Amino acid sequence: MNYVKAPPIVPSEHDTTMRALSIRQPWADFILHMSKNVENRPWNTHYRGPFWIHVPQTLDLVALTDRRLGRALLQLHGLERIRDYKPRLGVLLGAVVMTDVVTESDSPWFDGPYGFVLEARRPLERPVPMAGGQRWWYPWRRYNFDDDIEEVRPVDDQTMAFMLGAELPQERRR
Repeated sequence: MNYVKAPPIVPSEHDTTMRALSIRQPWADFILHMSKNVENRPWNTHYRGPFWIHVPQTLDLVALTDRRLGRALLQLHGLERIRDYKPRLGVLLGAVVMTDVVTESDSPWFDGPYGFVLEARRPLERPVPMAGGQRWWYPWRRYNFDDDIEEVRPVDDQTMAFMLGAELPQERRR
């Protein structure tokens, strides 16, 4: 895949264009800090390109009971016991690029029915606290349906620098 220096993700002082996907822990850690290269979803999408990884307020407790995954988390975070795993929740944790959606894969992370193929992981140095959303959503957009108004949240300097400096492939649609 050819990577190019993408135009700034933020066209003005607010990022209203880059999507986000909420991914529960520990999966978000495995994507951003280990080799998890496929995010499994029950739904397909035409979108290809960069997106924010948001961590909701809930953990995937079933994943934490898996011995192999537990050992990987202990090693990743330098912990002795899985109960000491205290990830940040309710935050934007980083960004990644989705290059494809597959229904079959040799990746050990693929569980289907749809696998979002991920590359170019970029964890944030300081996670950005934020409530999440369902499926694709836009972190810096809020809607006031009573008054039919779109509100835009401000972006802090560290997040802005991250977004402007990202080397990401150009967005593609299929």
